[in-house]
Amino acid sequence: MELTGGRGADVAFEVIGLGATIEQALQMTRRGGQAVIVGVPSFDTMLTINPAMDLLVQEKQIRGCWYGSSNVHRDVPKLAGLYQAGKLMLDELMSAQITLDQVNEAMDNMGSGEIARSVIVY
Repeated sequence: MELTGGRGADVAFEVIGLGATIEQALQMTRRGGQAVIVGVPSFDTMLTINPAMDLLVQEKQIRGCWYGSSNVHRDVPKLAGLYQAGKLMLDELMSAQITLDQVNEAMDNMGSGEIARSVIVY
């Protein structure tokens, strides 16, 4: 809120998938603002929001965004081509490269917040 002089963001993106950060994204938006949920929370995640104040009085919105709301048949090949051409920087988003036998350890590390993304190399 400090960055906006207390006004709040027009749009706040939540990309981790944690209940606390989803709630934080909604709280960071201005009146009429929008929280876009990109991160995939566990299916038992519940939110604590005040619908009367946040959704009605403040006119805020919560939106879901599955796979970037893209057409995967069209967009994944395009993104792969951009990556191969060096125009899409994905390597910088990778926390670790792991082998298949390290998957359980990597899942534990992601769950604890130690790392964000792992790529399996086989």
